Amino acid sequence: MKIFFHLINFIRKQNKLIVGLLILISFSFLVGIFLYKLILAPTSLKLSTEQILNRVTQLETANEIIKDKFAKIENNFNNQLHNNKLALALLHLRDITQTHATFIAELNLVRQLLMPQHQQLKKILAMLEPYATTGVATVAELRDGFGLILVPKLQTSLAEDNDKTWINWAINWLNILVIPFFSPQPNPRQQLVILATDRLTEDNLRGAVELIERLDGTAADIVVRWLKEANARLTVDAAYNFLSGITVELLGQS
Repeated sequence: MKIFFHLINFIRKQNKLIVGLLILISFSFLVGIFLYKLILAPTSLKLSTEQILNRVTQLETANEIIKDKFAKIENNFNNQLHNNKLALALLHLRDITQTHATFIAELNLVRQLLMPQHQQLKKILAMLEPYATTGVATVAELRDGFGLILVPKLQTSLAEDNDKTWINWAINWLNILVIPFFSPQPNPRQQLVILATDRLTEDNLRGAVELIERLDGTAADIVVRWLKEANARLTVDAAYNFLSGITVELLGQS
């Protein structure tokens, strides 16, 4: 009977040992897991942080690219809008220079829209500035003024140089205005007036100016003012051609 109890106690002791061993093994396993997480988790966390930082960097780069593209689009839009405004202002200025009206307001509007790169346009505006507050006679006005006012005066001057009788004056006047092709042989200055009249009929203002500038004496004094107005018109028309070209260029950039 005592042996039986001793055997039972031995088994109990062995069970406690086994249970204790199992508990020790379990505890060691848990400690091992804890140590694994404690040691390796920071490395894993560090890699995740680097990935996040890389992602943030990529997003920031993409954001800068988007901002840059948006800025370029906005800049292009603003440039096109400005070019369109300048082109419209130039068209208005260009058209009004073909009349006898003043154009100081239109000139100032174009100046307000000028950019640093518009150096050529600045030179053209400088060409127009002397006439902005007065306007310039049109080709039609110059042609009519020359034919109706100056030709009779020139005829008078030329007649006085040749023959002061009113009969010769009338004949010379008819030779210039009515029957220039049937005139016997007009003197060189009369011929200049005849040719200049023809050039004006053809709207060839420059050709007429070149001929009239060759007059001398009293005849030259008579045409001084007309030549000044005609040269002003030639200058304005040259600016007109430049303005047309620049306007087309600006609209082409839109």
